Amino acid sequence: MSTRLYTPEQANELIPEMTQLVSRLQKHQSKVRDLLGQIDTPPPPILYNVGSPVGSDMAVEFIAIETIIDKIREHGGQLKDIDEGLVDFPGVVNGREVWLCWKMGERAITHFHDFGKGFEDRKEI
Repeated sequence: MSTRLYTPEQANELIPEMTQLVSRLQKHQSKVRDLLGQIDTPPPPILYNVGSPVGSDMAVEFIAIETIIDKIREHGGQLKDIDEGLVDFPGVVNGREVWLCWKMGERAITHFHDFGKGFEDRKEI
């Protein structure tokens, strides 16, 4: 994982890629939810569980999700919420180390929050 600190301008260069990654992540999560809806009964004990098409499909989706999260982490991003498409990047604003806060659909990173704080605490840059 990157330990790079981004300026808002540098982090903004990542938005096109993050938009693609988060969009793919949301699609895979939606598939997992659909698959979960197909499970009627609890699985048998592990000793007797020889697998199922739904279980195999879910495993494929989970692997895809982990791969995408790893790509976000390679850029130093921290995924905060898949549904909302929230990703934080370690950054510097006015000489302070902060989280640069991006939400899916935003064209630029315009907000930040302190370490240990969350989306509800974000402030405009």
